[in-house]
Amino acid sequence: MCRAQLPSNKANLFITAKSRITTYGAAFPSLSLAYSGFVNGEKAEQAFDNIPMVNTTATPASPAGNYPITVLGGASSKYVLRYTNGTFTINKAVLQVTARNQTREQYQANPEFTLKYSGFVNGDTETMLRTIPAGSTSATINSAVGQYAIHVSGGYSPFYTFNYTPAVLTITKATSSSFARTSSLQNDVVVHPAVSPNGDGQNDYLQIDNIEKYTDNEVMILTSSGTLVYKAKGYDNYNNRFDGYSSGGRIKQQPGNYMYVINYYDNGEQKRVTGYLMIK
Repeated sequence: MCRAQLPSNKANLFITAKSRITTYGAAFPSLSLAYSGFVNGEKAEQAFDNIPMVNTTATPASPAGNYPITVLGGASSKYVLRYTNGTFTINKAVLQVTARNQTREQYQANPEFTLKYSGFVNGDTETMLRTIPAGSTSATINSAVGQYAIHVSGGYSPFYTFNYTPAVLTITKATSSSFARTSSLQNDVVVHPAVSPNGDGQNDYLQIDNIEKYTDNEVMILTSSGTLVYKAKGYDNYNNRFDGYSSGGRIKQQPGNYMYVINYYDNGEQKRVTGYLMIK
């Protein structure tokens, strides 16, 4: 015969973990509990045989997100303990990313766009960014003299949100010492402006006559829109040459018109050859 269970004469004591909100890198807030249901004017130290503990999986090094705050370990001969967990919210810190102003002459490739950061916390560096922001501009190698915006975008981190500040690319008029001599230089360094990388032994690579005399050289290949697809120092027509593939990732370039820029030093004097080539 089953005996009916007698109702407990214990009062319910509600114990709630207080939720917390902080920002990554800020002071880590302490955890605490809220009580409801004490009777007879009792305090916590009188009500418990073991005072409940509060814990969270969040740490000062945790990325942004929501983490549980749990109540555990309490015991009381006077009360039935009712637990309610809380939430520990970590928001992303704000990282200021500013592009640096740049200047170049007309008909030169765009320089590398560099960025400066403000707002790293916890001793962090760029290594904490899953995706590094990048600068970009609408200016191409053929853009007119003037000023063009350098925009910053593309960053991602589980710890930071990004606030971007653009900069300015200033394109100045090409000087006679850097570009206007091109026609006279082309009699010395001669480019065969066709590349047909099909393995038939004809125009399989970009042939540049006399370039081997100037070992301190740099060769760049750009699309008609100014995107750099190939860059090499010490071009020699043999071991170091453009065969229709990009220098980063070895991606085969599509047929079409491209621009070349060749910089080299002749007895300490910098010279440049520019022109167009076709990939067939």
